[in-house]
Amino acid sequence: GHVLTVTTIDAIQSTQLNSTLISVALAMLLLVAIYRHFGLGILNVLPVALATIWILGSMAVLSITLNVMTVMVTALTVGLGIDYAIHIIARYREELARRSEKEALEATIHQTGSALLISGLTTVGGFAVLLLSPMPLVRNFGLLTALTIVYAVFIALLVLPSLIWAGNRLAELFSQQRAG
Repeated sequence: GHVLTVTTIDAIQSTQLNSTLISVALAMLLLVAIYRHFGLGILNVLPVALATIWILGSMAVLSITLNVMTVMVTALTVGLGIDYAIHIIARYREELARRSEKEALEATIHQTGSALLISGLTTVGGFAVLLLSPMPLVRNFGLLTALTIVYAVFIALLVLPSLIWAGNRLAELFSQQRAG
C-alpha cells in the first residue's frame, strides 16, 4: 500500500507540473495570437507564474501535500490568474486609447479592480465554506483554493499594474535605443 501511495503521489506531481506548464504555454500562445503582441501574452502569464509559486510555497509552509484534491488548485490558479489579468489588461488598453498612461492605470484599478475584488471575495467566501468540512482533504482544498483566489486578485490589482508600468518603461527604453 505504501509503495502504491508513493508511486501515485510521484505520478500526480510530475503530471501536475507538466500539465500546468503546457496549459500556461498554450494560454500564452493564444493570447499572443489574439493580441498580436508578444509582450501582452507574456504580461498575462507572469501573474499566473507568480500566483503558482505563491500557492506552492503556501502548500510547503502549511505542510499540505499534493493529492487528488490539491492538484486541481494549480489548474484553478492558471484559469483565474489569466482571467483576472485579461480583464485588467483589456480595460487598461481601452482606457489608454483616451487617457494618459497614469490616468488609464488609475481608471483600470478603480473600475475593473473593484469588480474583480468583489468577485474574488465572493468566490473566496464560497470556497472558505469548505474549511468547515470534517475531511482534511476537503478542508485543504478549500483553504488552498481560497488562497489561490486571494493571490490572483492581489496580483491582478497590485502587481499587474506595476508590470504594465515597467513594461512601458522597457518599451520606451528599447524605442530610444533604436532611434539613437
